[in-house]
Amino acid sequence: MALSSVQLTTLILALFALASSASAVSGIAPGNTAQVIYPDQSGLNAADNRFAQAVAIAGNRMTVTAPGHDLFGRNAGVAFVYGLEDNSWRLEYELIPLEAQAESEFGRAVVMEESRAVVTGGGTNGPVYVFDYDGQAWVQSAVISSEPASKDFGFGLSLALEDNRLVIGSLAIDVPATVYVYQHSDDGWRRQGLLMSNDAEIDDRFGFSVALHGDRVLVGAPLESAETSRSLPGAAYVFEINNGEWVQTEKLVGSSRDLNSRFGFSVGLDGNFALIGATGVGASANGPGIGAVFAFEYANQSWSDPSAIELPDPVRAGFGGAISVSNGIAAIGSHRILSPRRSAGSAYAYRRVAGQWQFVSELTADNERPTGNSLSVDADRIVVGAVSDDSDNEQSFEQGAAYLFEDPELSDLWRQTARLEQPLLPGNERAFFGR
Repeated sequence: MALSSVQLTTLILALFALASSASAVSGIAPGNTAQVIYPDQSGLNAADNRFAQAVAIAGNRMTVTAPGHDLFGRNAGVAFVYGLEDNSWRLEYELIPLEAQAESEFGRAVVMEESRAVVTGGGTNGPVYVFDYDGQAWVQSAVISSEPASKDFGFGLSLALEDNRLVIGSLAIDVPATVYVYQHSDDGWRRQGLLMSNDAEIDDRFGFSVALHGDRVLVGAPLESAETSRSLPGAAYVFEINNGEWVQTEKLVGSSRDLNSRFGFSVGLDGNFALIGATGVGASANGPGIGAVFAFEYANQSWSDPSAIELPDPVRAGFGGAISVSNGIAAIGSHRILSPRRSAGSAYAYRRVAGQWQFVSELTADNERPTGNSLSVDADRIVVGAVSDDSDNEQSFEQGAAYLFEDPELSDLWRQTARLEQPLLPGNERAFFGR
């Protein structure tokens, strides 16, 4: 059944909130002192800024968004770029759209390379902003909007970036959703392809998650229905370039087609390996699902059967809510929304050994606060967002934080080396970024 535009607006806001929330655990180096970084600008309401709703890391830079930032109008949003300098992470730049305005919630999603950041903003239907570093400053270099005649809704809900290729997910009203592929050249960003599944359905959430590796794109559709029922188990679709055209080459499904398993809620690609989250696995009338992540390998011209990766112990509900993978290292989030301003979650590190994904450790913050609503992997670093982290704050609102973990020797000893957050001034419900 198709949703009304009002219902879909409410859904989009909730979906962006999802994506984009103990003691030392074996595998975490104990006793480390982590660097704490405070952003350098005022205008954040601690209850609503959603600092660290989306995070990304590439090389010696990372980006953390705050779509509820109020400096340029209520919920205008900001993305903060940090750089590594003299072994310390420092705020390098604040990315703000040239047309910043209230309620645009810039920063709902972000991806980056070391000299490029792509950020979703502009309300419930994009646009998507591209920023490039020109050697001296970050400049807004492009604005990508949904097609004027399309019925897209939630343009920029999901993003993937590699080299000069950008994938943008969206939802749609009353028609099957489409995923966009853009290519950058000397002429700027040009649309290279439109992706739609061969068995497209209205409201299957095709494009809720996307991943990109080379000439291959993986798209999640967590409400795809089974062929013979409306059980909504979910699916993920593989697209590849064939003679210059993007075509669907495979449909991946979980090992069981359970009711509301939400297979495709999150996706990750690493060479010929795919990881796909199914947050609803194990759900019942008594509570939410524990969730699962399924691994696939492409070999001998075909994709393997799904293999459920090892669950950490203990695991929070919603395992597979976020996935980031790079060069054999995977970070997986377990994240569940408890209320509009509270969530619970964890993040876990995995390593691929002889084609199998092995659990390494839980990524535990130094203040033991829940994490995992957003995460990003690059080489020997993992940044994890906790949009509702209320560390050092006993009041009823949350300020959010992002945590950086490193394992420079790739020895399975991940330790927290930095915490990016905003301070709360005593007796004041405003959080200021002090210079």
